[in-house]
Amino acid sequence: LITYFMQRGHFSPKIINNDLSEDLHATFLELLDGQKRYFLKKDIIQFERYKYALDDEFRSLNTDFFDLAYARYLQRRGEAKLFYAELLEKPFDYAKKEEINLDYEEQDYPLTVRQRTEKWRKQLKFSTLNIVQGKLEEEQKTAEKDESYFPKSFDELEAEAREITRENFENYF
Repeated sequence: LITYFMQRGHFSPKIINNDLSEDLHATFLELLDGQKRYFLKKDIIQFERYKYALDDEFRSLNTDFFDLAYARYLQRRGEAKLFYAELLEKPFDYAKKEEINLDYEEQDYPLTVRQRTEKWRKQLKFSTLNIVQGKLEEEQKTAEKDESYFPKSFDELEAEAREITRENFENYF
């Protein structure tokens, strides 16, 4: 029935072939981990064997790829849940010059757990710094309106920002 619907009953009927398989493969992985922060490169290599086989799986009502990829996603997400809060326990080192690449399409998946953790650290630092920037602007506006107001220190704002970042990710998980 699903195959019939995709080929004939859909508004823009799809030919179930390797091209559709490749598109489904890419789209599903993008939906699960578009920012490439959960899967490791070895996971993607394992998923590659399904890249041109999803059309066959579709016809035979087999869901091996989807089951494997989703189970691995849940595993990797669970691993991230265990370490992200630890990364937010201490202030970040803002004196350290570093870069973060936010063009996820141009990035590759991390090769190792260490690389993945470092990617998370940079992302959490970036998120925290964005919140700190907003808080600094609020403090400045408040101080300009009220001469008796004593603005919070960067360290206080940074601690608040890390807590907000932690809460945001807790809500995500």
